[in-house]
Amino acid sequence: MNHETMTSKKVKRDRVIELARGFLLKMPGVKDVLGEREMSAGKTLVARLYRNGHDQTRSGDLKILIEPGWLWGNYNAANHGSAYDDDTHIPMLFSGWNVAKGRASQQEIFADDVAPTILGLIGAPIPASMTGRSFAKEVSH
Repeated sequence: MNHETMTSKKVKRDRVIELARGFLLKMPGVKDVLGEREMSAGKTLVARLYRNGHDQTRSGDLKILIEPGWLWGNYNAANHGSAYDDDTHIPMLFSGWNVAKGRASQQEIFADDVAPTILGLIGAPIPASMTGRSFAKEVSH
């Protein structure tokens, strides 16, 4: 949304978001539409997943959650862009130096946990901007 235009026209951002959300929810294949308020509250797993990927300086004002089995665009395969189990299930396996033999975890692991875990295993600092968790302690010696 063009925030400068909304400000110059004295249009309330919340009202525009409300109208856009209502319009988008009527479209085929749209299950839900989340604004910053819903993502910040993080009441559902989906809201938390979208919040983890949201950057206020670069992300849009709304996140559109599509129905299972729907892909927007010309795709012939699945992707990791939705919040459904088939797209978010991440098997994470490590082998080699500094990795304990036979360790397993039943904790939920998300795509954004992979990079912090690798950084933790090699002893590199994890940037504060990373949203994932490191599982390095669970898998290392």
